[in-house]
Amino acid sequence: MFNLEINGIGQSGGGTFGEVCVEGIGRLTGPIKCQNFNVSGVGFSKAVECEQNVIVEGTLKSASLKAANIHVSGLCRVQGEVKTLDLNVFGYLKVNQSLKVERAVIEGKVNLKEALEAVSLELTFVDDSVFDVITATNIVIKRSLDSEVLSHKNWLPFKKRTGMLVGDLIEGEDIYLEYLQVKQVYGDRVKIGPGCLIDEVEYKEILEVDPTSCVKVMRQV
Repeated sequence: MFNLEINGIGQSGGGTFGEVCVEGIGRLTGPIKCQNFNVSGVGFSKAVECEQNVIVEGTLKSASLKAANIHVSGLCRVQGEVKTLDLNVFGYLKVNQSLKVERAVIEGKVNLKEALEAVSLELTFVDDSVFDVITATNIVIKRSLDSEVLSHKNWLPFKKRTGMLVGDLIEGEDIYLEYLQVKQVYGDRVKIGPGCLIDEVEYKEILEVDPTSCVKVMRQV
């Protein structure tokens, strides 16, 4: 099986490869199937289906992404859906369709147009971010205005931050939230940390609310 390498500035059509490596600026004009997909620089791609790892160190704009593992250090914009077992993002993630993952660790800024479905989600946002629906068994959402991971990078325009995460629905079993504005939260054990504004919380077992947060309706079911 052939490998595909783009060094400098280049373009290639789609196909099936072992390794795909873009170092510089690369444009892939057709669907890609491969073992591993690596971008160091800037990549533009159609649908990418990868058996093992997608690694982005820089910027990737793709029609869709499917892989066993996805690691992004930089910016990743996906027009379609994302499917993976393990997702790690340090930077900016934008997904216009569904995001389905077993385990997600995200630090940075997110713009999620449809549902995020996961078993485990750890999201640390560092700037204003938005989502529609988050569904996961275990959910931890925090804010960090002084991110050690991102502070020395140029991926995000760092400034004095007062960021909020804004969305419609969060549903899970064990949930921790802070600095979040959301319409509905459904969970078994829910802890609302500082700075939240929530229209309605339904919980089964435990609900804790920080005094700096506002929950308009609290209902045990």
